Amino acid sequence: MCNLRKAPRLLRVLLLAAVLLLALCGCSQKTLCQDAARFPEVFAEHPYLRTGYIVFPKTIPASGLANGAEFYDYASDDFLDPTAEIVLCCSYDDTDFANEIQRLETLVKTSPEGKKPILIDDGSRFSVPAYIAEYNDDFAYEYAAVTGPREITYVYLAFRYPDQLDQVPVAALPTGYEQFYTRNGPRSSEPKDNYNIYEFLSPDKDGKMIRCISYTDDDWPAN
Repeated sequence: MCNLRKAPRLLRVLLLAAVLLLALCGCSQKTLCQDAARFPEVFAEHPYLRTGYIVFPKTIPASGLANGAEFYDYASDDFLDPTAEIVLCCSYDDTDFANEIQRLETLVKTSPEGKKPILIDDGSRFSVPAYIAEYNDDFAYEYAAVTGPREITYVYLAFRYPDQLDQVPVAALPTGYEQFYTRNGPRSSEPKDNYNIYEFLSPDKDGKMIRCISYTDDDWPAN
């Protein structure tokens, strides 16, 4: 007959809670993809992220691949808030670059309120030309920045402190990002002009306007 000493009740409860917490937290994924052409496939591996990747191209234009497009993917389904750093950097020829800029400039998200446009930065948020889908919306950013001659860097960040960033070029960071977010104290200096292309207002059953978010065009909630 086994005679193992039973752990105290409190210890057993704590151990069970730790196991459950680990299960809820999911696991991190950190990949520097060598084959950038498969980058859209990676998006499906992170269904918990709060983005529709609208600024990212659905496929990389040919000159971007030919010039050695780079793709970096980090995502973690954390207990409270998913964290992510997803970066695609492409150098294009003149034609593909012009087409990409035109696509970015004309991006819109359709909602029951109508069409919501991409936010084209006026120089107040970035030091380089940028096209913004999310800006400081619950510590999340999604944008495309022109980081060099015919070079575009597409970025999605969620709950990433400056000292955690691995691959986002400094030139592609929002102005002041390193000062906005610190691990100590409240984020009192973070920007107040939030933006989220995926957000819209919709009436509930009582007619009260409520904040809604959708990352696709076909899953708008019923009123």
